[in-house]
Amino acid sequence: MMPRIRGVLRVGIRGALRLLPAMAVVFSAGCSALRSSPPTEACVTLQAPERLNWFRGAAHTVHARVFALSATDAFNATDVEALSSEPPPFLPGVEGMPQSRSLHPETETTFRFKIGPQPITSFGVVAGYYKPLNPSKVSVPAREDKECAVLLMGESGFPAE
Repeated sequence: MMPRIRGVLRVGIRGALRLLPAMAVVFSAGCSALRSSPPTEACVTLQAPERLNWFRGAAHTVHARVFALSATDAFNATDVEALSSEPPPFLPGVEGMPQSRSLHPETETTFRFKIGPQPITSFGVVAGYYKPLNPSKVSVPAREDKECAVLLMGESGFPAE
C-alpha cells in the first residue's frame, strides 16, 4: 500500500511541476493588468480667484454643484435654476449623485466621483453667482488619466473660452 501512495505523490508532484510554467504566465499577466488598471474615480478641481463672485467692491462665496456626466445633452438643455434646486434634478447622462459645496475666494476645491458602469466623459458645473455677467454653468471634459480636470472660476460667472 505504501508504494502506491508514493506513486500517486510522485505523479502529483510531476503534474504540478508541469503546470508551473502555465501558472507563472497567468500570474504575471494578472500582475501586469493590475499595474495598468483604469482609474476608479474621476475628479475636477475648481479654482476660485481672489475676486470670486465680485459685487459691491468685495468677493463673496459661491455655491457650486458638480455633476459627473456620461452625456452632456440633458445638462446643457437644463437651466441654471433647475440644476441648482434642492433636491438636484434627475437627468439622463448623470452618473452618481451631484456634489455641492460653498467655494471661497482664493481656494481650490476638488470634487471626486467613483466611476461606475458608464464612463465619466465630462463634468457639468453650475454656480450661484450674484448677478452673473458670464455663464453660470459650464461643462468640462474629464481627463482620461488619473489627474483631475481643472476649471477656473470667474469673478462674475465662468470665463468665456
